[in-house]
Amino acid sequence: MKKFWHYIAVCAVVATIAPLTSCDDDDTVDPYDINYCYLYQPNSTFARLEYKANGEFLIDINDPLALKPVRLTKPAPRDLSVKVGIDPSLVDEYNQANNTEYTFLEGASIVNPVLTIPAGQYVSPEVITVTFGDKKGFQTEASDLMLPIVISDADGQTISKSSRIFLTFSSTYKANKVTAKHETAMTVDPEEDGWQNEYSTITISDILNADWNADDPITVKAVIDNSLIDAYNQANASSYKPIQASLANSDIVIPAGSSKGAITINVGDYTDIANGSEYIIPVKFSLTSGLGAELTSDVSYITISNLPLSLSKTAMLPSGYTQIAYESSWTGTLDGDNTDFAANLLADPDNNDTYLFAEPGSKVVVDLGSVKNVHIIAVSFYAWYYGLSDLLNVETSIDGNAWTKWGDVRIYGNPTYYISFSKPANFRYIRWTGGTYSYYDQAYYSGIKFYNK
Repeated sequence: MKKFWHYIAVCAVVATIAPLTSCDDDDTVDPYDINYCYLYQPNSTFARLEYKANGEFLIDINDPLALKPVRLTKPAPRDLSVKVGIDPSLVDEYNQANNTEYTFLEGASIVNPVLTIPAGQYVSPEVITVTFGDKKGFQTEASDLMLPIVISDADGQTISKSSRIFLTFSSTYKANKVTAKHETAMTVDPEEDGWQNEYSTITISDILNADWNADDPITVKAVIDNSLIDAYNQANASSYKPIQASLANSDIVIPAGSSKGAITINVGDYTDIANGSEYIIPVKFSLTSGLGAELTSDVSYITISNLPLSLSKTAMLPSGYTQIAYESSWTGTLDGDNTDFAANLLADPDNNDTYLFAEPGSKVVVDLGSVKNVHIIAVSFYAWYYGLSDLLNVETSIDGNAWTKWGDVRIYGNPTYYISFSKPANFRYIRWTGGTYSYYDQAYYSGIKFYNK
């Protein structure tokens, strides 16, 4: 179990409270004529604890807890037996003097209530040691707790006013908070075989997530609530539609020893996503049982939509891809000029001695001669600082008339970037517009490659 002892020097604060911990005794008495028995303040008089509903501590304290020895200002004239104890009455006194609201910590005791200072010595070999019993005293509605420890008898020696230790604690109950996954996006590619049934059954293994593994099973009731769709669309500027769906399990159980709860949803016909429709399944949750569990969010949204067309980039070629070999039919233009484009950028893209100058806003069009299945395109510049910062308005086409929009991708910082399509793209033509200069007011394309699996 995690131990936590937070060191805060409070002696200076406590020392300002003359009725409680004044470091000097009565000025009318010469302190050199009296043998005082006293205590040093420990390095810390504060500890923080956190506990769960089953009584287990998440943040605990050393038990038994070793504090300080008892001391004398002069050598002991003989073996002295010094008694220490717990004084609950001092909590009110402390609160009044400090304008605080501590509650006395119940259930604690001193392991060694009598300490011996050997003759001729100043300090007891033992230190005061406290035990907290079953620690139930920490598991109350009071979060600020205090344990005053005092020297009650000094075996004939004078007890100094510096004979008190005020141990303070903050003790906090921690619920096992269960959070519903806010949104799970399912995307379908209508060009893939079997897409119509890919999500006829949806299982989400982590629709519910607890802060820690459940001590006892946590049960949460789930229902589909389509009344939430309008508010969701309004908040997210979306146009999701309801879809026929049912829950395979209306009671979600997070088993003891686990922190996750799963849900399975049976989904009806969603094939209209090929025509632009998007669907959403709002699931609302309520806590049924579970010791110490609290539900912190109670709605999850499952969306089903067409796979969005987008671009991503990496500075290294991902594994498993093969370069598509150059064909003599490939051509290209930079701002409408095809001079040396294919020879410099397509036929020999690894030769950094050949390159073409490009300005911000320059337009590239590549014709692969026939339709190719492309997963990645690599774009290289002479150097990153002689490059362009973005490829804007990337589009592909099969026939040169109808164009598919893929969006923009930022390519700043490396001489070559491998740009992946969100799904394999079939095209003959590809075009884009260059962004701003990366660094210098010059940019030079040095190569363009295409890859697939």
